[in-house]
Amino acid sequence: MPIARVGRYEINYRDEGEGFPVVLIHGLAGDLKAWSPQVEALRDRFRVISFDNRGAGGSSQVDEPASTTDLARDTIGLLAHLGVDSAHVVGRSMGGAIAQIIALERPDLVRSLVLCASFAKIDPLGHRVLTNMRQV
Repeated sequence: MPIARVGRYEINYRDEGEGFPVVLIHGLAGDLKAWSPQVEALRDRFRVISFDNRGAGGSSQVDEPASTTDLARDTIGLLAHLGVDSAHVVGRSMGGAIAQIIALERPDLVRSLVLCASFAKIDPLGHRVLTNMRQV
């Protein structure tokens, strides 16, 4: 799969099909393979872009913390690398939080926004889950 250099990181991505772009952003502990069925279903009508966030899959592995804002800016950088100036943006779980930041920081990039099993703010249980995951 191709790799894009975005800042200090290498972002592994999949770019298939033609038409208006659809960007698929995976959740925490996922990777671009999570979107395989959607890529297969959409690539005949759309340009479908899925990718591994920094620290996931084939992208740069990192030890430092990364916020959803950092990951949103990585996504914006990937879209610039690919020449995408507007897209349907779909985010699942943490990917939805990333997508919301993209919509707030760069509304010109977002034609439509789809959030799947996502959140706008992490509640106390979410904080505990993330803390437990870091400790493991």
